[in-house]
Amino acid sequence: MIIKSQRKKNALLTALADEEMVKIMNSVMHNSKSFNDITTENSDILLTTAFRKTKWLLNQEILVVDKIVITS
Repeated sequence: MIIKSQRKKNALLTALADEEMVKIMNSVMHNSKSFNDITTENSDILLTTAFRKTKWLLNQEILVVDKIVITS
């Protein structure tokens, strides 16, 4: 894959330099998972930190939302 956008290059390098973001990306690399599944699998990451970093990865388009499930 060749990334031409400088913004995406910087975002990817920033994500790869962050240990917690790497854990989140590794967690969802092969199968999509809910936020709860990600945090259960990576219990050493605080929930607030996991939420903030997952949101950042989504905003940078490194992660994408696969589906939304609403439970009661």
